[in-house]
Amino acid sequence: MRKLITFLTMILLTASLTSHAAESPFKPKLPFRSAVITYDITGTESGSEVLYIKEGGAYEAKHRKTAVKIFGISRKTEILDITTPEWVYSINVNEKSGTKNVNPIIYMNEEYSRLSKSDQKKVIANAEKFGNAYMKNLNGEVVKNAETILGYKCDLVTMMGVRVYSISGTGIPLKSSSEMMGVKMEQTAKSVDKTTPPDKVFEVPAGIKITHDPRGDEASRDFARITVQSLVEGKDPMQANTQEAIRRSAAENGEEMPSKEEMDQMMKMFGGQK
Repeated sequence: MRKLITFLTMILLTASLTSHAAESPFKPKLPFRSAVITYDITGTESGSEVLYIKEGGAYEAKHRKTAVKIFGISRKTEILDITTPEWVYSINVNEKSGTKNVNPIIYMNEEYSRLSKSDQKKVIANAEKFGNAYMKNLNGEVVKNAETILGYKCDLVTMMGVRVYSISGTGIPLKSSSEMMGVKMEQTAKSVDKTTPPDKVFEVPAGIKITHDPRGDEASRDFARITVQSLVEGKDPMQANTQEAIRRSAAENGEEMPSKEEMDQMMKMFGGQK
């Protein structure tokens, strides 16, 4: 569910890019400079999560402790996701291992900053257009200012059995729920404390082995280039990135490129625009 929630909030942000952003539209302005948000998690997966935010979202750390019980078998997990202006870390505390990659916002900002003012306006307009189209293709819905949670107006995204309430115009969820194939889960923010978190929560804990695969950075750079250029040209960025991934996979494995008919069919599977 975590990945699907992230996907839904990214679609909402794509549809909400604003030309009023100071440096870049890809990093939304938050209603607070710093915060500590605590969540309760109930359902098939239960536990807690704490989201730490500093410097308007330039630094974020998400610490999640849960237990999943399926068919009488319980499994505990502890996950730590850290975002700094330079790096994004994904850490499995139980396994004492993790990965790091360059923060993809860096590449998005680089591509956007190269554009003329007129092309930047095209990016904003087309991002909203395609963000709304993605929701329609996936039978999803966006309701602006659907509910007020802990004093914050929240937008609601509903899709594929998942409902996510995020602080309006941001990617900060305050309530989410899912029910898929008999698996239920709900995550609810219990408090938003606008205090500055300690620096240590944004640091990799001692004893964690971190690996870095530069190929992931190359993929992020390509994604940024293709996304921004597609938005300038009024083309579907999701479709363009999917086609590029298929081409890259075929080249790496020495396979033939799919035919146009096969590509069109794959685009329909991914909700691409024709």
